[in-house]
Amino acid sequence: MNTLEGETVAVVGLAASGRAAARLALEKGGEVHVSDLRTDAATHARGAELRALGAEVDLGEHPVDRIARAATVVVSPGIRPDAPVLSELAERGIRWISEPEFAFRFFDGPLIAVTGTNGKTTTAVLVAHMLEEDGIDVALGGNIGAAFGPPASELALREKSPAWYVVEMSSFQLAGIDRFKPDIGVMTNLAPDHLDRYESVESYYADKANLFRNADEDSRWVLNGD
Repeated sequence: MNTLEGETVAVVGLAASGRAAARLALEKGGEVHVSDLRTDAATHARGAELRALGAEVDLGEHPVDRIARAATVVVSPGIRPDAPVLSELAERGIRWISEPEFAFRFFDGPLIAVTGTNGKTTTAVLVAHMLEEDGIDVALGGNIGAAFGPPASELALREKSPAWYVVEMSSFQLAGIDRFKPDIGVMTNLAPDHLDRYESVESYYADKANLFRNADEDSRWVLNGD
């Protein structure tokens, strides 16, 4: 995708990934609406920044009627799957996507995606480092944390596309994919985790397995030997 001209994008959640998705949508010409239940100073600052760029921002609420009218709904990973706004959207048959899924639609180059219960940040950083040591231009980001890289949407905002993208993916982000398709997928390991957000270990593993959802004969996988 090169443009969102004439399309409306709703971003639910205004933390780092939500802000990045909103900036990307605005950069691509979309009509952007952002909402967040929080009203603290940091959220107000991010909201003010996006308003200055042309977005419409609602703080202290998620106006479902307005969100439901958007062509694309992007949900931040901090929004729990049982959040009222997502329940209401689901009742209306409205699908949403995660921020990396949205960013992926604007990537221009091959992608390595890393997930797993433990070790995914270390693995993603190591992969990017090895490519860089070989003289390859790499864009590293995703769920990796600000100390190592930005949200995926910021990688899509680069003026020059890298030779490779390396993106860390959480289970929350993989839960909201549609077209997301890494050229190389890495699964470090699996163990019970995040059971405060999942009904069962099986449902957690199922979201991790979404890494492979769009695989074809050209896909390559690096898996734990166990």
